[in-house]
Amino acid sequence: MRLLEVRRQFFASSYRAVVVDDLPILAHPQEASIVEAASGRGGSRKPELIVKRQAKGEEQGLFDEVVIWFQNSIAALGRVTVRTTLAEQASELFYNYSNAGPNPPVGLEWCSPINNPWVFCNVTTGDIIPDVVTYHNETPDISDLEVPSTICITNDANALCPDATFSMLHAIGGAAILHKAPNGNIYAFDEPADRYNLSSFALQSSRLFSGKAPFVIGGSQGRLLHGYNDTLDSHGVSRIRLSRPSIMPNSSIPVTLVPMANPNDGPSIMVAMDTSANVYYLITCTMANSYAKVFLAKSMVDGPLALMDPELMPTVTGGEVTSCRVVPYTNGDKPA
Repeated sequence: MRLLEVRRQFFASSYRAVVVDDLPILAHPQEASIVEAASGRGGSRKPELIVKRQAKGEEQGLFDEVVIWFQNSIAALGRVTVRTTLAEQASELFYNYSNAGPNPPVGLEWCSPINNPWVFCNVTTGDIIPDVVTYHNETPDISDLEVPSTICITNDANALCPDATFSMLHAIGGAAILHKAPNGNIYAFDEPADRYNLSSFALQSSRLFSGKAPFVIGGSQGRLLHGYNDTLDSHGVSRIRLSRPSIMPNSSIPVTLVPMANPNDGPSIMVAMDTSANVYYLITCTMANSYAKVFLAKSMVDGPLALMDPELMPTVTGGEVTSCRVVPYTNGDKPA
């Protein structure tokens, strides 16, 4: 499918995108809430819509459309080529990855316990201070809504939750877990029990990605995964981010994470794929002033080197990079 058509459908369908993991609790699975629709691209307002937890078999709009695109793409994917690349460059894979996260800025400290991974606490007063790097929020705040204490992760037809799969992605052999931040970036860090309140909704929600097996295509509040075609063409690397369909950047390309066979016979390894069956590898870079950030690269060899280039700070990395590695992540799914 041509990128122009993909983008047209993004905008045409965005008002039907379903909020999957940040919906407030509904008294009954069929109970609905009326929400105000966003303005269309031409300034006209789309009609008001009903957002609700969907029962199995109900239309999911954009979510299902994106899944179909990637189903078509994986049918054209040279799986043998991907497996061969992973096998030939297996020495580039960095297993057992762990990352404790950044040191808090001067005057701040880790809150105890941490309920929200995107905040620090004032050393003197104990006041909660949002992290200026990760807490910039492009989506509505959900702190005042009643939210579930646990997330429904099932495809059971009788379950009172959307017919979708939720994935937690973790480093193979390591302690690092991928988290989606309010600013749209994806970060990797450990969750030691003596630092984090592992039952907090903010932490549970930030580590959950949504999709339909074997595809992981988005996260919370209807946001979808995407990379950037311009920097992939010019430098072979790109940010991987989550954005709402209605504000996808002009240079963006939708991507999915899909499990591929591990050359070392371990758990499946997640790689990224676009709607043209191009494959990209996940590169994790340790940053000087934030959590380790995840990027896309065409090459497992050239990608980490490119991301270390200070000239890419304004357009790709967004900060000082101290090291980059090809970290294999898995969600436990069998290879596609």
